[in-house]
Amino acid sequence: MFIAEGEKWLNEIIQNEVHSESIFLTDEKLIDQYKITAPYLDKISIIKPKELEQISQLKTPNKIVTVLPIFNNKLNITDLKNDFTLVCDNIKDPGNLGTIIRTASWYNFKQIILSENCVDIYNSKVVQSTMGALLHLNIYQCNLIELFKQHKQIPIHATAIKGKAIRSLELKSGFVVIGSESHGVGKEILKLCTNRISIKKYGKAESLNVAVATGIICDVLRS
Repeated sequence: MFIAEGEKWLNEIIQNEVHSESIFLTDEKLIDQYKITAPYLDKISIIKPKELEQISQLKTPNKIVTVLPIFNNKLNITDLKNDFTLVCDNIKDPGNLGTIIRTASWYNFKQIILSENCVDIYNSKVVQSTMGALLHLNIYQCNLIELFKQHKQIPIHATAIKGKAIRSLELKSGFVVIGSESHGVGKEILKLCTNRISIKKYGKAESLNVAVATGIICDVLRS
């Protein structure tokens, strides 16, 4: 199980008819306010604000906490072959990973693959920063080298400082690998990649935040 907090998460759960184990509210009036109906009514418990603070993992607790089952995601091979798949290599910052997931959902990416050394997607900061987008993507964690070797026919586009400007390339599908800000994409992955891609620099800033860079790349790929 994992915890998701706040009204945006609750709205996403209800709108997408996602199974919830429990819903904790601090006021019965919230049931009408957020239009909670069956089958979610049976999951509701009204608790005191201090009790919710004990459950909450936020510095400033919300009025709503939901408990959800961990997803049992599997790779969709059809999407791997026919669309772009974002791949995160060694992304450690939970806020960045959550923002990447939210951005990928905005641009209608179907799935994200995480390396084994990425931050846990059920980390509370990751969950909250996705704003419910976690429900819209198939997120799968695995050994990236083994994955790429199993699917040699799928091109690998890896971000690199000295890569080709992404706007100059005509990419149609494949893995799009995003590396951490401090280390970049792993050397073993760079050896396997089809293209090394980058975002053209116009100013003097040393680097881009990884979530911002992912947003730019997503926009180019969907343009």
